[in-house]
Amino acid sequence: MVITTTHIVLGVFIGITFLGMFTLIGYYFYLGYTRMDSILEAVKNCSLINSYRFYLFMGPWGKMMMVAGVGNCLLFSKYLIKHGALDKGGGYRELSGASQGAIAYVAVHRMGVVGESFFGSYRSQNS
Repeated sequence: MVITTTHIVLGVFIGITFLGMFTLIGYYFYLGYTRMDSILEAVKNCSLINSYRFYLFMGPWGKMMMVAGVGNCLLFSKYLIKHGALDKGGGYRELSGASQGAIAYVAVHRMGVVGESFFGSYRSQNS
């Protein structure tokens, strides 16, 4: 087999993908283990986020899911407030701008992964 430029480019893209995946997993663990107390303190009155608290007892992956759940609440805060699922004075705005941005980034990335897996399975079923 001859290694062409296409193989090298694809190999680099695959390597970057895996490097980014492990970097983001590490970042999620960082948020889950070091910032979770401040995150939960800021949103302690929100019933929707309190319903996610069972994730805290599921180990490291549960902490990652908790961060992602809070991120989703921050990402869709206007919609959730409008429909009564998120408390308007619940304190999610008390998080610092950097924390809100970081957690919302986690939510956007998680939505991309979930959306891709959903549409990937949808495409495979309809092919």
